[in-house]
Amino acid sequence: MNRIAAPSLLALTAALALGCAPKAPADAPVAASKAAEQAAPPAKTEAAPKAEKAEKAARKTVALKKPTPGERKAKRAIEWPAQGVEWVEDWAAARARSAESGKPICLVVYADWCPRCKELTPLFAEPDLIAASEGLIMVRQDNDARPDWLQQYAEQGSYVPRIFFFGADGNLRTDITSGHPRYPFFYSARQKAALVKSMKTATGA
Repeated sequence: MNRIAAPSLLALTAALALGCAPKAPADAPVAASKAAEQAAPPAKTEAAPKAEKAEKAARKTVALKKPTPGERKAKRAIEWPAQGVEWVEDWAAARARSAESGKPICLVVYADWCPRCKELTPLFAEPDLIAASEGLIMVRQDNDARPDWLQQYAEQGSYVPRIFFFGADGNLRTDITSGHPRYPFFYSARQKAALVKSMKTATGA
């Protein structure tokens, strides 16, 4: 008995030493493959990196693009009150309306870059100033546009804001001023009472 069993025991030992193992189930490779797929991150397509590079380049181009003079001007432009004084934008049209109606003209000369102008503009939505403007032809003019007709009043100063009053005959009323010793046509945001007074003086109210 012992002589028969010995070779079998030796054969089993040799098999184990050579690395033999019980066969794995038939579905083991499929399970291992699925586990590997779940563990590994998905690979990016070739189009994805190209799209990312294009997007980064576009963002960089936008960031480095300098605004045009027109874009800079639009960004800093004064926001005039939507409700309030009725403005005439064209000087020739204002003169014609003034001559026809007999109303004097109030001309506001401003610049978009001027902080004093930005402080002044909200006053034109105030009820008492709106009421005073009803007897006037109200005109606003960007000083930086430098129209030819405005140059004839250059001797009155080039500062902004400047507020002039003209009679229905078209003549400048140099007697209507803010009272400032150096800049007689300058009205600040804190001089609303003085501006309303000047407007009423121009209309004879």
